[in-house]
Amino acid sequence: MGDELKGAVIGLVSTIILYLLPFIDILAPLIGGIIGGYAGAKDAWGGFKVGILMTVLMIIPGVILATLLGSILSFVPLLGAFFAGSTILLTILLVAHTAILGIFGAIVGGLLSG
Repeated sequence: MGDELKGAVIGLVSTIILYLLPFIDILAPLIGGIIGGYAGAKDAWGGFKVGILMTVLMIIPGVILATLLGSILSFVPLLGAFFAGSTILLTILLVAHTAILGIFGAIVGGLLSG
């Protein structure tokens, strides 16, 4: 479990860094998953576990930030509820995008390392 956790943290950090680069940000979870799967897995199943751990580690700060931003925006007159709901929807879409591409990339990385 230690290698998978190490790979998940490496993949998550590389994904966050790649999210900051223009034109690469759409593929950031895939590339981060490949890096994390290669670093922490020996086969496809290990890569899958790395991808799941990456997703869990991405959900925690995403939900915290969405909750904070949604609660701040809910006090805006007239459109506050719309902005708060949009924040939750965008967080769900971002986590789903990261999960799908991250798990796929981690499986590929696990296959490459084995």
